[in-house]
Amino acid sequence: MDISKSSSVVIEIEQLWAGYQQHTVLKNINLTIHERDYLAIIGPNGGGKTTLFKVLLGLLIPQQGRVNILGRQTRQGRRYIGYVPQNATFDRSFPISVRDVVRMGRLGKRRLLSRFNVYDEERVEQALQTVNLLDWRDAVVSELSGGQLQRVYIARALATEPRILLLDEPTASLDRQSSMGIYNLLRELNDFVTIVMVSHNIEPISSDVKAVGYLDRQLSFYSHSQELEQIKRNSLA
Repeated sequence: MDISKSSSVVIEIEQLWAGYQQHTVLKNINLTIHERDYLAIIGPNGGGKTTLFKVLLGLLIPQQGRVNILGRQTRQGRRYIGYVPQNATFDRSFPISVRDVVRMGRLGKRRLLSRFNVYDEERVEQALQTVNLLDWRDAVVSELSGGQLQRVYIARALATEPRILLLDEPTASLDRQSSMGIYNLLRELNDFVTIVMVSHNIEPISSDVKAVGYLDRQLSFYSHSQELEQIKRNSLA
């Protein structure tokens, strides 16, 4: 499905089948995402949401079908993707600063063992400014709230200078107030970056997203003209 036709294509998937060894998880996925689209994906556990992200990140080779990112195969196109995982593996007791965590987003832009340069530092500062954490750049992560830490992870993804943001349940472990702060931030980010997000709760972002996809091995879509109650019933099925 085409989500919108107002701008250039950033992700194009045609007849995608993907899975693990002999087990097929995704079946005949077709999807076209345009610049500055905002897509939320819901669905049951085991329905293929993580598998789809792995394909887009080049971590899983499709069994068949075609996947292009900005007109490139995933191996080349994935450098335009910033990824925010659901549960970042991170020891909060480790004495690392907010700035250093965000700086990790620049590692893929540099030669092995080369030092960060002025441009890298500027991108880190800009990312922290975007998520309203510039004043916390020298704080250690153990001092942060859950919502602030999630903003750090988003800043780390932004430091890669992405055209596309993939977010896997970005508010799963946050309270309502912190979650709303993340949703408001994503609304602002969508002014200049395409967003594809896996979400367990579609209601808070129902007015922001441009389409909702329900993924249970196959992908179907809902428009804003359809009732959210139908979406919720499907997500709980």
